[in-house]
Amino acid sequence: MAFRNRRAAALPAKLSRSWLLVNAAKPEDFGPALACEADSVIFDMEAAVPDDKKGEARDAVVNALSTGMTAWVRVNGIDTEFWADDLAALSEAPGLRGIMLAMTEKPEQVTLSAMRLRAGTPVLALIESALGIENATAIASAPGTFRLAFGVNDFRKDTGVSDSPLALAYARGKLV
Repeated sequence: MAFRNRRAAALPAKLSRSWLLVNAAKPEDFGPALACEADSVIFDMEAAVPDDKKGEARDAVVNALSTGMTAWVRVNGIDTEFWADDLAALSEAPGLRGIMLAMTEKPEQVTLSAMRLRAGTPVLALIESALGIENATAIASAPGTFRLAFGVNDFRKDTGVSDSPLALAYARGKLV
């Protein structure tokens, strides 16, 4: 059974311009998401999943990635109680394309995450705080970093800035 649309399946992740987050607690949405036109699909085990459902969502993701589906996975931040279990469960999942590491603030967080996965598994570092913005250059240079992404909502919560383009200009400029 084909899960991925052919164009998106053939596109290398480094060329992806559209990324679709799918709630990992809703495995019934995995197939339709993978069939859509998004360049890359990310099963979200972090923000979309309440703490008491994280284990169940993790199991659903590992099952999907072990039965023919391929996707990226947003894992919980390194400072959470879920991070180690997320990486242990994903480390042998054959359909894992890479991870998005939530709340990345330091370069060693990327490297430690990459070291717990199969060699060469890319880590997309999600910058969501003022500290992450200030360390963006070092994070981008860390072994294992594939790309940086900007989590605007959590950044705004961390800093108290508005959503105006001017208020976010410094942060966006650090990530360009």
